[in-house]
Amino acid sequence: MNSERGSVFTILRRRDGKFLFQFRDSNVLAGTLQLSFFGGGIDATDADALAAAKRHAERELHLQLLNGDARLVAEIVHPMRATPLHICSAKSKILDGRFMVREGAGAVFLSADEIKLLLNRQDWLTPATTLVVTKILSGEILLD
Repeated sequence: MNSERGSVFTILRRRDGKFLFQFRDSNVLAGTLQLSFFGGGIDATDADALAAAKRHAERELHLQLLNGDARLVAEIVHPMRATPLHICSAKSKILDGRFMVREGAGAVFLSADEIKLLLNRQDWLTPATTLVVTKILSGEILLD
């Protein structure tokens, strides 16, 4: 990963508003079994953050994001790396079809109320996920 280009989170929600989170696996340097949004580093081969979001969705979820299916909604500073963290939001219709978790230890859908409960337990969410979730719930990051 080119650390100067940063990383990307793709926020995926079902029509009922529940968010999709990844259980991180033991192949990561930190945060094993913590919840995170799907995504990852922006590589030199990625044209931009949206291209990276599409690549990660395909690799991690076997989910194809077409042009117009996702958009960049925010850019913040990653709390652990001091590099850009790009936040993309995908349309809810994306999760109406099938997807398969191909990276991570699993996945879970959580409502906003369930996420609020986890915010009090820092060991459940990665620091970057905690920051992004807090900004979404406060309305600082608008997904729609």
